[in-house]
Amino acid sequence: METTHNTQERKKTYRWALFVGLSLMIVFGIIHLFADTSPANQGPAVLLSIPAIIATCLIAPVLEELAYRLWCIRKRYALIVSFLLIAADLLINYTDTHMIDSPLLGIIICFAVLIPLGYCFYQVPRKEIFTPILIVFTSVVFGGAHAFNWTDYTSLPAILMTISTIGFGMVACFLVLNYGIIWSILLHVVWNSIIIALILVGSPHAGSHQVKTACFLGERRSSRQTTSCPRQSPPPTAHTAQHATRNVFSAPVLR
Repeated sequence: METTHNTQERKKTYRWALFVGLSLMIVFGIIHLFADTSPANQGPAVLLSIPAIIATCLIAPVLEELAYRLWCIRKRYALIVSFLLIAADLLINYTDTHMIDSPLLGIIICFAVLIPLGYCFYQVPRKEIFTPILIVFTSVVFGGAHAFNWTDYTSLPAILMTISTIGFGMVACFLVLNYGIIWSILLHVVWNSIIIALILVGSPHAGSHQVKTACFLGERRSSRQTTSCPRQSPPPTAHTAQHATRNVFSAPVLR
């Protein structure tokens, strides 16, 4: 009886995460539709190959939910796994010289995030107050990590979608806390699959068109032009090869 009562209280207590998260997703998602979408603000193109689609729709949602939401179980093994996966994701993003000029600065930023995060993880099984703190903290880190999937992560569209992604993280935390991590994974899979389906439907169109990927692997945009004359693709460079597989949490991308 006591366990049931505590579960009901938890659902009521963390309902704010659902409302705030949905509000951020909807409000900033709508604003994003009217933001500047010029090529200068666009991120890397999605490689619509079978491996990329599988990674986007299946692998990445599982990895990201394990990294950023498994801690909601509040068991020791879950906290350790979440912390290690988040650390790996941050180190990959913040030490990428394409995003931050100095890898040393990236490492400093990572530790500035991971030290308080680790302390919160340590305290969350002992003190209930750290649960809402971690809902917000991990969601902000989740959104911030996805900002680096933009070529210009300081642009207005990138900022808007980052905030919307933070909202998604809060909704996912609510689902895990109340119903289990399988539901946040399913939501992530469904969302990414819908976005990829929209891209696949729109990609064969002739002429100049823009493809936007609002997957919570990160915002991906590509501006493509087709002409009647075939064009030879430029040879791959070391820079392209290096960054095409830079993030194990993301689908393969071409820059």
